[in-house]
Amino acid sequence: MKKRTGILLGLLACFIWAGAFPTIKLIYGELDISSNLGAKMTLAGLRFSIAGLLILIFYTVRFKKLPKISVRKDLLKLIFLGLVQTALLYAFFFNGISNATGIKSAILSQSSIFFVIVLAHFFLKGEKVSINKWLGLVLGFLGIVIVNLGELMPGEGLFSFSLSGEGFLLFAGLFSALGTIMVKKLGRFVHPVLMNGWQMTFGGIVLLIYGLILNKGLVTLTTGRSVVLLIILIAIAACGFTIWFILLQHFKAGEISVYKFTIPIMGSLLSAAFIMGEHITVKIFIGLALVSLGIILSNKTAKKV
Repeated sequence: MKKRTGILLGLLACFIWAGAFPTIKLIYGELDISSNLGAKMTLAGLRFSIAGLLILIFYTVRFKKLPKISVRKDLLKLIFLGLVQTALLYAFFFNGISNATGIKSAILSQSSIFFVIVLAHFFLKGEKVSINKWLGLVLGFLGIVIVNLGELMPGEGLFSFSLSGEGFLLFAGLFSALGTIMVKKLGRFVHPVLMNGWQMTFGGIVLLIYGLILNKGLVTLTTGRSVVLLIILIAIAACGFTIWFILLQHFKAGEISVYKFTIPIMGSLLSAAFIMGEHITVKIFIGLALVSLGIILSNKTAKKV
């Protein structure tokens, strides 16, 4: 795959993921579950398990063979990947954002990028950290901070910390990074579409069980609009992760992970477009410029450190 194609697909995956921000806000408002963690976890479980099954159906139709895993060792790895990449990641993420404010959620949700760079440096061949990559990370991080400046509540400290809030968001970032490294390694033996379908199905089922226990039942989709929004969320999960898994087989994990800095900025732009009361600001454009510069720097060849 050509580098230019990889960049475009990476940005497309991030744009697709960014669409989840306004869609989730809309469906939470439609179902009135913004403060109901159990309902949110149940909805996430439905979303990912259905998305995983649809990917497996697509694999069967596209490649004209059943989505079976012939090696037991690979099946166990896929179950573990689903636990890490989907179940644990989103369990910690949804719990974390329920106990942290917007600015810190937006910033810490990108911690996976730093974890990926560090883990790839030690566990993946040919992914040593360059000076340009570190500069790109710093610029991307500053872009996210600038976009969220002014969102702190009165009396709230930017550096205040709680295990159930900021701590859980960092755990989510760590599990996301671990999942990325696992995908990179497992992708040498399992087709990326098949791998994504199975891990998302396994992880989604775990989330669904967890949500059902917390919520004591399924979430009822009370309106046609909520059904449409859930379908959009399923499509976002299926398409975004499948593109990303394919990219990880062609490019360095640390190289493409920097693109994820665009997700909250694209999410802000899409929220402004579709959600009443949300606006495009100068801060968003400044943040986007810094993130773009960070991506350019991170993809330049530099002396390894």
